[in-house]
Amino acid sequence: MSARSLTAFRILLLGGASVALHLGISVLQQRIAFGPLSLWPVLLFVVATLAVFALYAKVLGLAAHRLLTRAEKRQALVFPVIIGAALILRPVATSIDLYSYLGHGYQALAGMNPYTQPVKEIADSDIGRALMNRGWLPVHGVSPYGPLWTAIEVGIVKTTDNLRLQATAVKTIAFAFSLLSAWLIWMILGLVAPRSQLTGTLVYLWNPVIVMEFAGEGHNESLIVAAGLAALWLTVRAKPAASAFTLLAGALTKITGLVALPPLLVYAWRTATDRPRLVVRLTVAGACAGAIGALLFAPWWVGPATLDGLLEHGRPNILPSTLGVLFLYLIQSHSPEASAKLLSLVAGAAMTAVTIVASMRATDIKGLFRACAIMSVAYLLLAPVYWPWYVALPTAMLALTPSNTSMTIVFAFSVASRLASPLDRLRLNGLTGWPEIVVAITIVGLWLPAVVLLAVAFTRHGSAWMTVLRNTSRGRATPTLERGSLWRRVR
Repeated sequence: MSARSLTAFRILLLGGASVALHLGISVLQQRIAFGPLSLWPVLLFVVATLAVFALYAKVLGLAAHRLLTRAEKRQALVFPVIIGAALILRPVATSIDLYSYLGHGYQALAGMNPYTQPVKEIADSDIGRALMNRGWLPVHGVSPYGPLWTAIEVGIVKTTDNLRLQATAVKTIAFAFSLLSAWLIWMILGLVAPRSQLTGTLVYLWNPVIVMEFAGEGHNESLIVAAGLAALWLTVRAKPAASAFTLLAGALTKITGLVALPPLLVYAWRTATDRPRLVVRLTVAGACAGAIGALLFAPWWVGPATLDGLLEHGRPNILPSTLGVLFLYLIQSHSPEASAKLLSLVAGAAMTAVTIVASMRATDIKGLFRACAIMSVAYLLLAPVYWPWYVALPTAMLALTPSNTSMTIVFAFSVASRLASPLDRLRLNGLTGWPEIVVAITIVGLWLPAVVLLAVAFTRHGSAWMTVLRNTSRGRATPTLERGSLWRRVR
């Protein structure tokens, strides 16, 4: 067998094994979520998850180090689509968000306002009981989402009254936007880094978090990722006003999409040849996005109280996240109000500092991509709440600069995300309480990968860092530092 045929065979083998593993993981998640409490499904889930990431790494290695034909590229690109299409037909397991989306739609049709009346209030209705029969829990409050997503929720519920078809519709939309994101990565890299085009696309498309959380669980985060990538694509094509409009429009689904706005604006300003004209165009783009938001919000607007869900979602609380664990610790000796204010101040200051430093890197298009990646990872670590699907945005941004460092970050947070995904279901099965699971999800999903990344960074650059520290403490610089090569190596 020739080397070329062997490569094609490997892609088919890896793709087939990945399909089987993803479907097996879906079955195991169902067993963990709704079956009797048992250790063996958890152990099998961990083994299968590590195996699917090993296949993911192997595929990326083939893409990065081998010259694939067009047919082989198609094979590498088609398998995630097959997996996603199969998972769309599977019921959700690790999250109840999809059913809350449908609950918002039913609220609207019943004359309720999802921005002022908690979705958990429908628990005693026929639809609430039907949702609970499928695994929904009436725990969510008022909607934290934008009016664009609410319009989608209402549209789905209006289209059919079949719950299974409604759930399939949500998952189909989420997966379609995920495929759009992969296409945008392909297009962006085709313009700025053709040699990394296939690798960067597969970094996103083959990522088990992307496949499982969008096609498998139907999270609306996929719309945010697509909006961010579309904005970057428009930026690459020298259309800053359209880019800003796209990002603002994406925020009408979920406001976290604005995390990439500062570096985008800085890049547009630095590269503009006619800055007064740029300001006018950006102002018009912002006004248009605001007008669309006002029109979409009009049926639900009751004043500032309409944004209570969004504001509540942004406050530190006993939720999985670094801030959530710190909040849990602080309220043991301080009031919840004082603890929340302190943590909000610290996190806000840290995020502002990261924004300034990252935006300063946006001097060229690759610097912009790195700045957006830094911002998305910082937000993941500093946000008031963490859920496994929040890894999707950093994954997409890092896919635009597929270096060894980027891939290490993607793997660390993605593996941790998948391992953390069923933990809350273990709590629901009576294994532990909410405070304990908040700490567990935060440790597994955020702190463990952060420690791994620090260890990797020290292994790679520790000697250089120690040299800098020793010579700094002695008040002198080494010849290596003076030449600048050490600084480049540390960066």
